[in-house]
Amino acid sequence: MKPRTERPRTKPAHAPVSKAVSKPAAKTRRAKPVFEIPQKSHQPAATEWVYRTELESAPEVKKPLAKAHAQESPNILLVAGVGMFVVSIAAAGLVSLAAIGMVSAPVMLFRGIMRRTSRDA
Repeated sequence: MKPRTERPRTKPAHAPVSKAVSKPAAKTRRAKPVFEIPQKSHQPAATEWVYRTELESAPEVKKPLAKAHAQESPNILLVAGVGMFVVSIAAAGLVSLAAIGMVSAPVMLFRGIMRRTSRDA
């Protein structure tokens, strides 16, 4: 029997290369975009003031008649919403006054009792 000889181990050609060992790919640099400026934009700016009266007169805008607005009825949902808001604020105010009265009632009773006893003594 022949003695075994150790062969040096080599990586197979299809073995994946680890990312830690491989060098990062060089980033490609993009060229700066070129914008063409039209020739019309190179005209010098106006050095004088231009007033609207010197130009064409503005078209007249017809104003709506006041009678047309007076005849319109208010939006019923808006009126109902505002009414409900006012009623809810009033109810919250009354509830808060009742709560304060209930909390302060024992204190007021105690104060009245103390006044009566101090007068009698």
